[in-house]
Amino acid sequence: MSRWLLALAVFLVPAPPLRAVAKNVGGIEVTVADNPSSRVTHGYQALRVRLRNTGTSEARVTLAYPASHQENVYWDRLESTSRTYTLAPQTTVESSFYIPDVPVSGTGLLVTAPKEKAVLDLLLAGAGNAYAAPVSFRIVASRSVSKEALETALQPREIEGPPDPSRGSVLTVGATTLPFPPVAPLPGGGSAPTPTIFPVERWEEDAATWPAEWIAYSSVDAVVLAAADAARLRPEARDALLSFTEAGGVLAVFGAFETPRGWREDPGNGTLRSFRAGFGRAFLVDAATPAALGPFVLEPVAEAIVKTATTLNADRVPASAAWAELPRLPARALFVVLLVIMITIGPLNIAVLARKRRPMLLYATVPAVAIFSSLSLVGYALSNEGLARSVTRSLLTLLDESAQRAVTIGWTGYYTTFTPGGGLLFSPLTELGSTGEPWQWGRQPKRLAVDFTEGQRLARGFVEARVPARFSVRHVEPRRERLVFAREGSAWVVTNGLGVDLAELWLNPPSGGLCGATSVRAGQKAALTAKPPGEALSAALELDVRDVFATSWEALEGRMSGAGPQLRPGTWLARVARSPFLADGLDVRTRKETSYVLGTSPVLPEGLP
Repeated sequence: MSRWLLALAVFLVPAPPLRAVAKNVGGIEVTVADNPSSRVTHGYQALRVRLRNTGTSEARVTLAYPASHQENVYWDRLESTSRTYTLAPQTTVESSFYIPDVPVSGTGLLVTAPKEKAVLDLLLAGAGNAYAAPVSFRIVASRSVSKEALETALQPREIEGPPDPSRGSVLTVGATTLPFPPVAPLPGGGSAPTPTIFPVERWEEDAATWPAEWIAYSSVDAVVLAAADAARLRPEARDALLSFTEAGGVLAVFGAFETPRGWREDPGNGTLRSFRAGFGRAFLVDAATPAALGPFVLEPVAEAIVKTATTLNADRVPASAAWAELPRLPARALFVVLLVIMITIGPLNIAVLARKRRPMLLYATVPAVAIFSSLSLVGYALSNEGLARSVTRSLLTLLDESAQRAVTIGWTGYYTTFTPGGGLLFSPLTELGSTGEPWQWGRQPKRLAVDFTEGQRLARGFVEARVPARFSVRHVEPRRERLVFAREGSAWVVTNGLGVDLAELWLNPPSGGLCGATSVRAGQKAALTAKPPGEALSAALELDVRDVFATSWEALEGRMSGAGPQLRPGTWLARVARSPFLADGLDVRTRKETSYVLGTSPVLPEGLP
């Protein structure tokens, strides 16, 4: 083992855990629970807070992070993420407080109570860190799982480095090769120990107190549980972990665990059973602890972690503004208009007033012509562009009708003539990743603000006038919409219960025989017609949504447009012009959208691919 590999471990060692902090602020007892965390490189970081009103009257308490800011920061940063709570007398509220995936340059949690303000000493480990490690895996284990044994079991087969360490190295995990950044060789001699490629952080708290919202796990790549800990999960926390997995995460359980009906088990498993769980992967290990396993038994788990981490740490949606189709400004016409204004307000104005011997009128004519010209230019711009409030988006939703759960990934973009006063409003269960342009000389860094009091409001800085803004999206929530399929004679019919019109529908029934329909209006019943034999499914082309998840989300529309013939038996695919599974964010006037819904029905029992 080359000694320069020890330097590689510097990038992979978790940050120290946070300590619990508590303080009484104006009669409000504020406690931030112990929140051990590695460096966070994607997703939302969750703070577990407990607020108790010890007074005799109702109180409004606002939490805001960070309380102080580092000066002379030349990149976009989160100036404030806040939430306001209303507490009745002698009541206690336990909640999660989220920090989005945005660079933060500050410390401290500001608590604003009715009669007092105070700052709790708090520094999050790498939240939105602008200098995050290029390769990072975040693996969380329950307290009954041995951290050391799990790290050993996840070690890859091979770490290869060239003779010159400055050229970097290659990590091989199963069939996946992952480049590591160049590192400088360590001074001195001796051999370096094998670095821990998959560092594990163990949550020592009882699983019965784990978070009940999937977004609290969005910064995690994998969750590893012992069966005893999994049995202690509250139903809400168990659902949150299932949602986390279906949104692209990795779940591994040592021992018995009941998987949802819609999860499809891969064939040929022994000690390690593998399941296709929405966009993610789940594993059941027939062993009590990682120490009881042979070498490389968990290699499929490690490979799934690598796939999830590299996908979520990458720029899922590039920042290119070509999607916005911005109106072109007639540069020549504007130049002519500005030239006319300059001549009118200058030489022509002076000549006319000199001829009339009234030079003092310059104090009135110059402002008048300037105001008229400015209003004319604004009017011209509005007539050319209009009062634009447009949304452009492409989404893919997995709809499990039996579990009544919808998982959505994709991207959404906005363009407005004026800055929206109320910002953007989403569900607090929506993970948004900003894809704004990097800071450049001459551009003022943005000061961003988010408020979680009523939903998730991107209050300031995310969308500005005449500047395209785009976000990657992951969203999970319970939904009851469905398509109702039935047999009438030898044909299939469908009743559209999604609440939106279907531009196109594909169905591959359990018995085979690809069929579909076009232009099915909301609430309408339509007969499905057989597709041509040439569009029959080839087993080699069967759709795997895990692969769709791992590719650029900007290409969702192109990837899914030809996915109809690739459906597994028992699944359907619908193309819609407006997805009902993600909020618009603001009141839009124009929309450009091509989204897809991939689902199952209780009468189609095969399950999601």
